[in-house]
Amino acid sequence: MKSSRALRLSIACAAAAGLTLSLASAATAAPADPSPTPSPSASVPELPGPATPDPVKVRISGGDRYETALKVSAYQKPGVKAVFLASGQDFPDALSASAAAAKLDAPLLLTRANALPKGVLDEIKRLAPEKIYVVGGSGSIGGAVYEEVSAVAPTQRLSGATRYETTLAVADAVFDTAETAILATGRTFPDALSASGAAGRLGAPVILIDGTQSAVSEAALETLEELEVTKVAVAGGDGSVSNAIVGQLNGLSYTVARHGGTNRYETSQKINEAYFTEASTPIAFLASGEDFPDALAGSAWAGRIDAPLTITETACLSKAADATFDTLKPGVLAILGGTGSVSKDAEDGKVCGVPAPDNDTPQGTGGTTP
Repeated sequence: MKSSRALRLSIACAAAAGLTLSLASAATAAPADPSPTPSPSASVPELPGPATPDPVKVRISGGDRYETALKVSAYQKPGVKAVFLASGQDFPDALSASAAAAKLDAPLLLTRANALPKGVLDEIKRLAPEKIYVVGGSGSIGGAVYEEVSAVAPTQRLSGATRYETTLAVADAVFDTAETAILATGRTFPDALSASGAAGRLGAPVILIDGTQSAVSEAALETLEELEVTKVAVAGGDGSVSNAIVGQLNGLSYTVARHGGTNRYETSQKINEAYFTEASTPIAFLASGEDFPDALAGSAWAGRIDAPLTITETACLSKAADATFDTLKPGVLAILGGTGSVSKDAEDGKVCGVPAPDNDTPQGTGGTTP
């Protein structure tokens, strides 16, 4: 993966220099050929120079979660190593797939269980993947969908009896080795979603676990051993992943770092500030921390280009997200989903619980109003 890491570094350098950027790497630029959804590249402005205090904001959304995923995928050039296909009706399989997709510089598309949504098959054909990974069992993605996509490219199903077995199947299939693994609860989505950008930056799998238990399963420990993991990042506080699990991992000589706050938004802040700096953050993603659909495909995109993904409340910008942007100072802020997911007030940087200024000076996202 050295070539992809070098490519990501070149993206960051180009962005920092204020060059025109379509919010994606050279491997994720909008295609010249017609795509199943209008290419969003025309709406992406040039980045500001370093002196500009607030990020350029670009919203990426479709009529539903499936169309939003198509709009994200439209930035990808044909000839990809893989396409990942996961259910858009629940979060675990897609979040397990996002880090794997980032590892292979691959897009993540969403489907219904028994029928491909409009445009998805055409997009897979346009991408011309070497391989398709269908993530989840037949209850999540049925045989008819599997057969339809397998006509495009060699297809492999990655699944297990539970979401926890599926996450291990994904990690085992895609990762040969990994110095770091990120563990997050599989019961809720926010912590794993917030970890997606960091996972891409670290080249790490995101492994979902039942964090309420007192120990990581033997199967998960076997995966960590097979991948030669030496460091474990725990996403979430002890309400998400128990202190007993952290103690177990410490006892097994892993270097363990917990990134957890008092709520999902502070956890997102702690994860992103642990692995990103101002110098490494030309682009950041903002997604709803209240619901998952629009953010799923974006999580793979964030990981693919080594960009932080921060979650926010829908109605306003969470204080933790504002603090994250104030620290990282991204040049471009990509907002995932429509205003029903991330409101215009959140986009405009109206911080939750902070009264609007009395004067006409606009409040900048993630910056301090002079």
